[in-house]
This record gives sequence, structure tokens and C-alpha cells, in this order.
Amino acid sequence: MVTLNKCLCCGKKIKGRKKKYCSAKCRDRYNYVKYHDVRWPKRKKCIVCHKEFLVGTHMTHKKYCSRRCENINYRNLISTKHKIFCLHCKKEIITASTRRRYCCKECRAKYSSLNRSHRPSEAYLKKNFPYFTCQNCGHRFRLNFNPMSEEGKPIFRYMKCPKCAKR
Repeated sequence: MVTLNKCLCCGKKIKGRKKKYCSAKCRDRYNYVKYHDVRWPKRKKCIVCHKEFLVGTHMTHKKYCSRRCENINYRNLISTKHKIFCLHCKKEIITASTRRRYCCKECRAKYSSLNRSHRPSEAYLKKNFPYFTCQNCGHRFRLNFNPMSEEGKPIFRYMKCPKCAKR
């Protein structure tokens, strides 16, 4: 039984069960149009010069008609100045960066030291979490909890560092 199909490119009738194209030329033309979207371009408007330009459906993200317009828009974005206030001293700063938060390094250091999560001082650590010496390897280590009982004696009989405890 012979089936008649239509060529996907030109529409001619062709014989054969699995044939989609009448020739290799039609196959190549169809695939080019399919992947490069030559037949159905869309019109877009450049956001810089407002000129209309054509794009295929695979390039719908394009905003500019040329590299020149893209560079003009990029330069305008960079040259735009923003007014912000320093988070520490509340001084007004004019900057091109939208990510800047401080007027100087000193303000940044002061603000971060005041607002970071609570870290205990070295004196507090020495008093409440003393160094211990591992009985296996002799390594000095500090636990993140106090292993001493209220009488001042160690809770554990054998103190091992984290490396020896994993073995």
C-alpha cells in the first residue's frame, strides 16, 4: 500500500511511508527556517533609539537594535548617580553603585562590629571554656561546652580532641 504525503517545505505530494520532504534541498531549507526562524520574524522597538528591528522567536529577549545602542544604554546606566545614606554615620553619599552602603571603611568596620551576631570575648572563653590537652595525641583543643562539673572536676574521665574522638 502506497501512502501519499505532502512535503513539509513546499507542499508537493510525495510517495513513501516515512518521507517528509520531496528532496534534500527542501529538507535543508525547512530545517534552516525552523531553527533560524526566517519565515516568522517579530518586530521589536529599540529602547534607546526607538527604531523598529526584526528578531526571530529564539531572540525575543533582545532590547537593542545594534551594539551601538546597547553601549549607549550601558554608559547611561553607569553614569547615573544615586543618593544613599551611610548605615553607620547617616552621612549622604552620591555614588554610581547601587550596592554601596557605607561612606568609608571605618564606618563599615564600626557598623559590622556593632551589629554582628554575639561572639564571646577571649576572656569569657578562657574563664568558661578552658583549653584541654588530648590524652591520645597531646593536641590542645577547646570544647564548645564546659565539661567541668560545679565542683570544678572534669565530667569525662578521658579527654579526647575531636580528631581522636572520630577514630
